[in-house]
Amino acid sequence: MDKTQSHSEKKSYLVLQLKDYTTEKFQLWKDMEEEITENLAAYGVILKDISYDEEKHTKSCTALYDSVEELRKGIMSTYQIAILNGVIAEMISFKDIEDNITNLSMYKAKKLIDKADISIKKLKSL
Repeated sequence: MDKTQSHSEKKSYLVLQLKDYTTEKFQLWKDMEEEITENLAAYGVILKDISYDEEKHTKSCTALYDSVEELRKGIMSTYQIAILNGVIAEMISFKDIEDNITNLSMYKAKKLIDKADISIKKLKSL
């Protein structure tokens, strides 16, 4: 059985939007796809149907996962990796395709993004 089959109890559609858009950051975000995919796989999260929209500065994908907790951990870890590379994305849509998710809190994710924004601004001023 391949990983895609073993991690498909739950399925959600995600849309993320790049903050502080530049063409270079958008390209970097796309270039990080393999690293992001590998990081999420470590948490049992598989991304499928990944697409980028340069006009809207977004990435859309379907996430397959076994538990909401592992999805949350994977997303937070991935945000940290992206932020370390100077890429800050915000989840603008999270839709449970099969109505089987138990209220994923975006509060913590937004707090982490805000802290990262502040940290990057501090680093730039040094």
